[in-house]
Amino acid sequence: MKRVGAAAVAAMMVWAPAAVAADSADVRTAWFVEGGTNPDAQSLRVGLMRDWTSQWRFGGVRLSGFTEVAIGRWRVEREARAGRAGFTVGGITPTLRLWFGDSAGAFVEGGIGANLIGPRYRKRDDRFSTVFNFGDHLGVGWRSAAPEAWEVSLRYEHYSNGSIKQPNPGENFVQLRVGRAF
Repeated sequence: MKRVGAAAVAAMMVWAPAAVAADSADVRTAWFVEGGTNPDAQSLRVGLMRDWTSQWRFGGVRLSGFTEVAIGRWRVEREARAGRAGFTVGGITPTLRLWFGDSAGAFVEGGIGANLIGPRYRKRDDRFSTVFNFGDHLGVGWRSAAPEAWEVSLRYEHYSNGSIKQPNPGENFVQLRVGRAF
């Protein structure tokens, strides 16, 4: 039995991803602006993102991450007549990013974060039951290799309270993001 256990540990060590610390060129702080839309609303956000110092390599791909802090506005045209057209959104989102190269080139990402949306969001007959909501996204993008790298990504974002309280209609946006390291 000890031989099987030792073999399993050895196999895990061979197949486990190698955790490596990012060198200073790979760890960036960047600003971003993103805008998006859905059939009923538009969104505009600005924020900062900071790369994590840890990353993991799986053969030719690299897994890294970043944390973003953002603030923005949603506008719902149909609510403008009732004086409820604008909603402020602020949040923090940790995100995992899978690279198909080193610290530049194409990537795929996904994240889940915490957001406050005030006043409590509503559109037509739908309304959020809480000011606190989760925001999750999936995206694809590209980052340049320069020290002050530019980055562009397309994201699908979903906001809801995770059924903490009903009603929970949720809201979805397709977002285009542009950012630059500094």
